[in-house]
Amino acid sequence: MRFSLPCAFLLTIFLSACPTETEYQINPPEGTGPFLEVAAGMNHSCAVDTEKNIICWGREIHNTKEESISFADAEYHHVSVGADLTCAVTATGQVECWGPNEVGAPDEIDFLTIDIGYQSACGIQSGNSVSCWGPGDDSQYYAPDGSFEYVNTGADSAVCGLASDGDVECWGSNTWGQTEVPEGSFSGVAAASRNACAILEGGQITCWGRLDEIDSLPLDSQFQYIDMLVDLGCGLNSEGSIECWGSSIGDCEESVEASGEYVEISVGECHVCGLTQDGNVKCFGEYPRILEHDR
Repeated sequence: MRFSLPCAFLLTIFLSACPTETEYQINPPEGTGPFLEVAAGMNHSCAVDTEKNIICWGREIHNTKEESISFADAEYHHVSVGADLTCAVTATGQVECWGPNEVGAPDEIDFLTIDIGYQSACGIQSGNSVSCWGPGDDSQYYAPDGSFEYVNTGADSAVCGLASDGDVECWGSNTWGQTEVPEGSFSGVAAASRNACAILEGGQITCWGRLDEIDSLPLDSQFQYIDMLVDLGCGLNSEGSIECWGSSIGDCEESVEASGEYVEISVGECHVCGLTQDGNVKCFGEYPRILEHDR
């Protein structure tokens, strides 16, 4: 008969016998803010403060040992976070990026907003056209023509955008049916890893793609905004509260529960951050589980 000893017991014999996990700050550093915008990613989050500087915090940001970094080289008005990459749009419409950068930055200088995924990036340019770039599956770079309100780049190889006329268009990888948008008129959309969701005219959520990976979808709530990344999705409901759904698969150890009222949210791989009316940022959840012996 084979016996296995618990990790806690082994630690009393060999201190290095078991892997450990380090805690990293999930909320902004004390003394920072107020903020105008927040963006969550896989291992860290960033926010634009009222001075138009960027503050980032989390786990070893941009492959450094730092738990918080600030950028004040330009006047920034928008920021987006992917896996370990951060990109921001300056007041002149230029995109600047920091961290491991396989995605790259576009040469154009007329961006209004951008969204950084894990394998690609897209942005809304002046005139509300969409431009996409990066090293991933080429199909996601060919954005459709037309006018778009915003674009959401998923963690895999699919991208969805909300057109100015209320249509939703998705393009790129369709392995799980992520680009097969149902009929309807929408007010919001978000792409995840193997599925996507949108807000119908009445505020309810509808999803498509690999639906068996979506748990606890709040079908009875009305939403004003939603965001997704990998297997986690969250929405800002009509009362300003955050409701989340998702799956137990992947590197997230538990579901995300948030409290408070917010005017904006952003979803990372295993956490969500909310911006309050008075410019405070509060985040809920965790960073994906990484054991020290895996580093």
